[in-house]
Amino acid sequence: MAILKINNFVNRCYDNNDGIIIYKQLVHLIKEAQITKEKVKISFQGFDFVTTSFINSAFVQLLEKFDIDDIINYTTIIDSNVSINYAIKNRIFSASQAKYVAV
Repeated sequence: MAILKINNFVNRCYDNNDGIIIYKQLVHLIKEAQITKEKVKISFQGFDFVTTSFINSAFVQLLEKFDIDDIINYTTIIDSNVSINYAIKNRIFSASQAKYVAV
C-alpha cells in the first residue's frame, strides 16, 4: 500500500499550486493502485486545515481522469481531522454530482 505524505511535497495545503503538486502524485499513485488493487493512503500529518482551492486542484480535478468509485475505492485519508475529511468528501461528492447532472 502506497502512502502519499502530503508534507513531503508541500509545506501547506493552501492554494491551487499546492493542490496541483499533490494532484500529479495522486494520478500516478491511483493508476498504480488500479493495477495492484491496493489503496493509496493520503497522509495529512502536520496539517490542521486545507482550503477549497487546494481541494479543487488536488482532489476534484481527479474526476477528470477517474470515476468517483475509483477515487473512493483506491484512496483513503489518514493522519487527518474531521474538518479536512469533511471538506474533501463534500467537495468531491458535490463535484461528481454536478458532473453527472451536466452530462
